[in-house]
Amino acid sequence: MDRIHDLTTEITQLEYDLACLANQISRQSTPIVSRQSTSQSTTSRRRNISPQNRRVTFSTGTGQVGPNSRDPNTSNRRTNVNSSDGLGNAHGASQHSTQSQGQLLSNSADTMYSRYRKNIVKPATYNGKSSWIDFKWHFDICAQLNEWSEDEKGLYLAVALREGAQAVLGNLPVQSRKNYNDLSKALEDRIVPSNQMDLYRAHLKDRKQKASESIPELGQDIRRLTNLAYAKAPNDVRETLATEYFIDSLHSSDMRLRVKQSRPKNLNEAICLAVELDAFNKEDKKRDEAGGFVLRTDADAPCENSLVRKMLEDTNKALSEMRREIKEIKDNQKLGQQAGGQTLPSQEGKPRFKCYFCGKDGHIKKKCRKFLALENQQNQGKTNTGTNNSKGERNKLCVGSMDIASKVGQSGLYIHADINGTGVKLLVDTGATVSLIAPRHVGDVPLESLNADILIADGSALSVLGTTILPIKIGSFSMTHKFIVADIGIDGILGLDFMKNHDCSVDIAHKTLGLNGQSIDLFMEGNVGCYRVYLDESLHVPARSEVLALCSVHDKSGEVVSNLGVGMVEPIDSFTKSDRGLTARTLTDSPDKVPVRIMNLHNESHNLHKGTVVGQFTPVLQIVEGQACSQESVSDIPAHLKGLYDQTVSKLSNDQRYIFKAFMLKYHYLFAKDDFDLGRAESIDHKINTSDTHPIKQAPRRLPEHMHEEVNKHIDAMLERKVIQPSKSPWSSPIILAKKKDGSTRFCVDYRRLNEVTIKDAYPLPLIQESLDHLSGARWFSTLDLCMGYWQVPVQENDRPKTAFASRRGLYEFSVMPFGLCNAPATFQRLMESVFRGLQFETCLVYLDDIIVTGKTFDNMIQNLSMVFDRLSEAGLKLKAKKCNLFASEVEYLGHVVTEAGITTSQDKIKAIADWPVPRNVTEVRSFLGLCSYYRRFVPDFASIASPLHKLTNRNIEFQWTDTCQRSFDGLRHALMSAPILVNPDFSRSFILDTDASDLSIGAVLSQNINGEEKVCAYASRSLSKSERKYCVTRKELLAVIHFVKHFRHILWVLELHQPAQRAVISPNKKLSSIEVWKKVSYSD
Repeated sequence: MDRIHDLTTEITQLEYDLACLANQISRQSTPIVSRQSTSQSTTSRRRNISPQNRRVTFSTGTGQVGPNSRDPNTSNRRTNVNSSDGLGNAHGASQHSTQSQGQLLSNSADTMYSRYRKNIVKPATYNGKSSWIDFKWHFDICAQLNEWSEDEKGLYLAVALREGAQAVLGNLPVQSRKNYNDLSKALEDRIVPSNQMDLYRAHLKDRKQKASESIPELGQDIRRLTNLAYAKAPNDVRETLATEYFIDSLHSSDMRLRVKQSRPKNLNEAICLAVELDAFNKEDKKRDEAGGFVLRTDADAPCENSLVRKMLEDTNKALSEMRREIKEIKDNQKLGQQAGGQTLPSQEGKPRFKCYFCGKDGHIKKKCRKFLALENQQNQGKTNTGTNNSKGERNKLCVGSMDIASKVGQSGLYIHADINGTGVKLLVDTGATVSLIAPRHVGDVPLESLNADILIADGSALSVLGTTILPIKIGSFSMTHKFIVADIGIDGILGLDFMKNHDCSVDIAHKTLGLNGQSIDLFMEGNVGCYRVYLDESLHVPARSEVLALCSVHDKSGEVVSNLGVGMVEPIDSFTKSDRGLTARTLTDSPDKVPVRIMNLHNESHNLHKGTVVGQFTPVLQIVEGQACSQESVSDIPAHLKGLYDQTVSKLSNDQRYIFKAFMLKYHYLFAKDDFDLGRAESIDHKINTSDTHPIKQAPRRLPEHMHEEVNKHIDAMLERKVIQPSKSPWSSPIILAKKKDGSTRFCVDYRRLNEVTIKDAYPLPLIQESLDHLSGARWFSTLDLCMGYWQVPVQENDRPKTAFASRRGLYEFSVMPFGLCNAPATFQRLMESVFRGLQFETCLVYLDDIIVTGKTFDNMIQNLSMVFDRLSEAGLKLKAKKCNLFASEVEYLGHVVTEAGITTSQDKIKAIADWPVPRNVTEVRSFLGLCSYYRRFVPDFASIASPLHKLTNRNIEFQWTDTCQRSFDGLRHALMSAPILVNPDFSRSFILDTDASDLSIGAVLSQNINGEEKVCAYASRSLSKSERKYCVTRKELLAVIHFVKHFRHILWVLELHQPAQRAVISPNKKLSSIEVWKKVSYSD
């Protein structure tokens, strides 16, 4: 009965199509009266053939035309169209009634079409591996169709991001994640290579017409590549280049010559000439094959009316076939009832009837598998011999990127399902456009013929038996789906058609299939064998040279694999035969990041795109040690990086060295070759706000004669690098030369008078101690230093005259930010925090031009350094290799030595304290105490030890160095020279605060229990005031508790408390000796 119902529904739809076709024939036979009627007729013809098969009830006042009585989007709502409102009003009642009916159908279809157009066009997802420009064009078109606002575009773009592209969101501030312009720019900066133009030009140069590619398709792609490769060129230049590239890409040399001799003016003209020549060649070939005569086919008939009449005949034929099948089913049912008083049961509850083709029961000839198989073979034979004309050409469907016949034992993502009550394992293949099932899981279900060829990877056709609709159960969800029955080596394949029809989503990373809002687990199956090695980043390989490339290992499903142990990377034929390079064999034990040597033997450079397969990875069962051989890379480390490279590789293993070398070669351009190889920050400039102050002019100072030559060298070098320029400024400041640690001189200007009249910038610098507290948990450290950091920031053009300085050679002014300006640190810190926004305190710490990057593992450090270097590259800043220290377990940062164990004092600073002479006046005492106080957190009871020296700094006390002062001086030096290593606070653990008090001072120790041992995080102390010294012991102890809880409040403060925090309070109405109880109240400060 279900089959009869389906046939009845199809008959109703065909009757509806018949009415539309009859109406179309009637309109074509009606004389054209006006331009308006012509356009209406064309519109109705176009809209009557809807690819979505949407059905709408059409009413003429006397009855209904159409298969259903309800709109699928509404309930009991009909579209009533009065025949008097049609196009016939413009011509009177003389129009044929069939024409009026066609107008009614057209108007109703117009309503349906407009409603269909309002559906949201969903953009595709983007994972960062395909072309960003192509996706952006696609997304902008979707946004225009959906009429999204700018905010909506930003949100939809964020939602469409996947995998690597989604990581860009984490690097943006919250307000920029919803901004379409900011998000798209961040994606473009992250994904599009800096040499993208060169890559497009190389692709355009190598573009050739493919075997299955039509000439208009080739021309369209040439135009696209030309627009991308020469985006900034004028339109006429682009058009000329596109025409030349198009002619060169044609596969026929004769056609290239003829098109070029015709001298087409533009690309469109060249395409038209090529199409005409191609058609002429094909026609000439037909004439030769037919013995000089051209046979006329249906495709040659230009009359649209005959085509429509042919469609009408086919539809009538289909109707007759369906009515005959219904009659056959009913007759068989009657025969069954006459035989036994009831319908004879057959397998799966279907009526038993006989096939007139194979003679078996249970199906009819139209559904016979032998008949369908024979019909498909004949159709395929016609396709292969080329006898199909354009009208009878069969569709071609792709079932995936891999050979179906080899899918037995193949690694892939599978899902458990039930089909016809039988458990099966289906391959989830997003590369297949259709879903397939093996014949053994179909049973005796009748099959329908398929007017299409199923193509596999090598282009050959798959043996297809037919199609059928099968019940399928996945998890707790039951549904039906149309499968193609074919001889495949596995149970079946779920293709894109299943995923679209049932709104599925595949998460390869987590191996899940999203179905009806729930996640169903997928599983890997099959013998993995060899793995493919993909390029992680786009790469430029110079002519006749070798480069080291970072790659990753993927399985056949495209997922990155790791923990495979030691393996061999070997060349792959598809890459070697492409003449793009040779891959050297490599033995590695870290397949997640594989260094691969690629050699270019040609005289031209090559560009390799990200994701290119360059080799295969095979796990190694046994390693036999042999004699080591020397391996030197053709592309050596640049000379200015040699010192940094040699210093770093001594700390790394062999595999780590290869990865680090590839890393350094990738970012070599970030390191300055000398002190004047400067970057330039374009996102900020320095302003000198002096309000309405009159210009200040200072006379130049006299320098020793031998120093003038040094000044001239600095001026010449700065002029050459455009750091300074000649000036006519009314401002002038004197020159000073400062000595560096290495003995050279730094050129400076005395801007003290200028700073006095400058309005100060309040932008804060980071707290050094707060920065150091965030280094906990790191094992690897890298410190970076910008090359002449201030000189990489331009000065606003209007303020450049204020930086003028006078020399014996004249007046010059800075075009970049000079040293010595009071607001320079604020400007530079603002720049650095904008560059590393989102990475500060997570991946790196920044204090002016001092940067420290941390990592828990080697791979983590590579990843973090890559993010930092990418930000520096985007900002246009450069580093000084000599002052950088990479992949170290111990580094010096902001006067402290940082290690995995904790933080201690800098040996250079401690040596200065140890060699400090005995102070001779108050100024020298204050200098000594200032240096010691920087490290006071390393000295227990620092305030008590330094108390005698602090007394010497009081105004009312005469300076007199006593034995007590000497003991204090020696005690501080000894304490700092033997300073302990303080652990960095671990905010996931609890803290211990010990406090103490003496007659003159109070002190505290902040510590944590780590692995059963109490480790000190910091010491703190202070002297007591005169009134505090009169407190009794208990009150002093309580004072110490209160003071140091406040002092370490930034560490001890808890954001979420299950109960109110408590503290002890002394009753103010009683004497010290009568403290009753520690009253518990809610903590507040």
